[in-house]
Amino acid sequence: MNPTLNKSDFEDLTTSLKDLAYSYLEKYSPSKQQLKVYLLKKYLTKIKGTKSKKEVSSIIDEIIKNLEKNKIVNDELYSDSKARMYLRRGYSLNKINQSLRHKGIDSKYIKQSIDKIKENEIEPDFVSALKAQDETAVGLSGADGSMVRAVKRPAAIIEDDNGEMVQVDFGEVGDICSVDTTVLLKNLEASVIPVVSPLAMDDEGTILNCNADTLAAELAIALDAAKLILMSNIPGILTDVNDPTSILHYTDLQELTALEEKGAFSRGMRPKVASVRLALEGGVPRTHVIDSGREGALLEEIFTNDGCGTLVVKASDDLRAEPATAALK
Repeated sequence: MNPTLNKSDFEDLTTSLKDLAYSYLEKYSPSKQQLKVYLLKKYLTKIKGTKSKKEVSSIIDEIIKNLEKNKIVNDELYSDSKARMYLRRGYSLNKINQSLRHKGIDSKYIKQSIDKIKENEIEPDFVSALKAQDETAVGLSGADGSMVRAVKRPAAIIEDDNGEMVQVDFGEVGDICSVDTTVLLKNLEASVIPVVSPLAMDDEGTILNCNADTLAAELAIALDAAKLILMSNIPGILTDVNDPTSILHYTDLQELTALEEKGAFSRGMRPKVASVRLALEGGVPRTHVIDSGREGALLEEIFTNDGCGTLVVKASDDLRAEPATAALK
């Protein structure tokens, strides 16, 4: 029969384990499983006595439960944070999934973290694909080197899909305040292709998610880019969301505004149109929206006069056909 703890032993052991837990948490941000394993190992080496492992495990579970209740230990945030870190290292979605499972993260939190990556249109396999083509590439995030600064987006009342006004808490979503291209330029000067995921940091060091198209526009402005090319799941900007053949091959901000006022754009296209506007008004001469699922779309858009997507300029006077050979210079 396993020995039981008297009240004094119980209190002493609980205090010792709490002290170990807080000491560990001051240095690291572990998952629940990592913290439990650490405390069990420390118990075996540091804490004397004849208490059973089952009794100790029960005390540890209760400590972690209270830490979780007070949001000191949070596997949901841990999953998001680790997923973003793995993403910056160039992990594929499958490898991110496996790594988080290995750390004992609940599958529902893993799914949420991966869904957030997909929602931000991040392609974690892109770095690997570039490397497979013998290109030197590096996965970065906007939080690296304080590249992108943002502020947390406040809750707002918006219209939902049913036309009803609802209050929305955007969670860990940030609005970009500033961009520092130092890290990007150093990589580009070294002939390294930087692949940037849409994360930013606020003044307190909190990591925030940003819209990928917005970040692309901000980076294009800061880098004084000649073009910004956005990819979508449709051929380009459409005048009728239900008709994929209604593509605008050439347009300007004035026509975009008119279409916007008519409600011509789908919910998914609105952020892209906003990013197109941001880039053009910020000094980027030309922006393009092309179909990511069309083979050779990028080459066709850049190296042919007709292109395959939508070319947008600030004013119609700038809508001169750009010779395909100019893109080669």
